[in-house]
Amino acid sequence: MMRTISQISAIGIALVVFMAFPIPAQSLPLTETIYMIPEYEVEVFFRDEVCDTGKYSRKDSLGIGFGATDYFSLWVQFDLLSQSAFNAKKADIGDIFLKAKFFSGDYIQNQVHMGFLLNVRFPSGKNAYAGSDWRNLALGKYELKLGPFCRFDILKVVYVHLNLFYTFREASGEDFFWGFYINIF
Repeated sequence: MMRTISQISAIGIALVVFMAFPIPAQSLPLTETIYMIPEYEVEVFFRDEVCDTGKYSRKDSLGIGFGATDYFSLWVQFDLLSQSAFNAKKADIGDIFLKAKFFSGDYIQNQVHMGFLLNVRFPSGKNAYAGSDWRNLALGKYELKLGPFCRFDILKVVYVHLNLFYTFREASGEDFFWGFYINIF
């Protein structure tokens, strides 16, 4: 009961804080957006996530992105994992990600914006199937995610993001590259 009250209170505070500013605030969507790094620009980002999986764990992500052209951006992300949210008792390296986004253009009187995502996970973290210490924070297996993403402009302030991704993921006891066969005949 107390947890439900805490969650409702946190949501209420967030709504009040967002409405209090004279400049409209945009929330961070849970989907891939059409954001591209402008040509010849570089961005550095740092993200900190706290996860409750029976015990608190933290994932710190550090990344760098490059705008090769206005239609192509590339990001590299490194993760560092810690047991305990604020006082790191145990730490380890997480997985490494390479993300490439290709923007294909604007359509239907500039109301629909589309692109294509390619995201590769390199298993530098612990294997999630071997132990539960870092589960939900690192996979420790190869993964390839690809597919289109788009944004529909409904009004000047309302956007609908749509992603249609397919993920190829290595399972326990399998080799990721054994699942791909090319037979040109």
